Amino acid sequence: MQTAITHNTSEEISFRGVSPLVIGFKTKLFPSKNILPDVYLMANIGLHKTGSKIYHGTFLSPSLNLIFGNQLNEKTSLQYNVGSKWDTGTGQQMTTYSISGLYQVTPKSVLFAEYFGYSAKNQSSNHHLDGGITYNILQNLTFENSVGFGLTENAPNYFANFKINYTFPVSKKSD
Repeated sequence: MQTAITHNTSEEISFRGVSPLVIGFKTKLFPSKNILPDVYLMANIGLHKTGSKIYHGTFLSPSLNLIFGNQLNEKTSLQYNVGSKWDTGTGQQMTTYSISGLYQVTPKSVLFAEYFGYSAKNQSSNHHLDGGITYNILQNLTFENSVGFGLTENAPNYFANFKINYTFPVSKKSD
């Protein structure tokens, strides 16, 4: 479960508020082996009538991602993903992608830098670059601060996010 306080600014508009609540799951499909990455499946749905009115849309916003991760050394890792997301305003499917470098500063905090983007049919792709820090307040509660900027004309000039993620614990059944 996730929500964020956001601020976005572009040439035409500036808006801020609380983004819609996102609920979903993430599960490991395959563990890493040698140079092969960990592989995860993540499915979410953005609840289009939650959060600030500026973010309300007409449609629910489901997403489905394959996430890959390689541990480069004890403190450094690389994550990359590709997936699909449906826009809450138009219902249009978009392809999503990202690549992130992560560095574990302490057992509870991680610095990251990320390149990400979206591509929709008959529209120009938009690309972004951001960086930030995640901090595990509790085992299942994580805060994330990030700032970034758009790399293409149709992306925000700059943006800032403060995210809150809560992970519900799931117990594994024994045989």
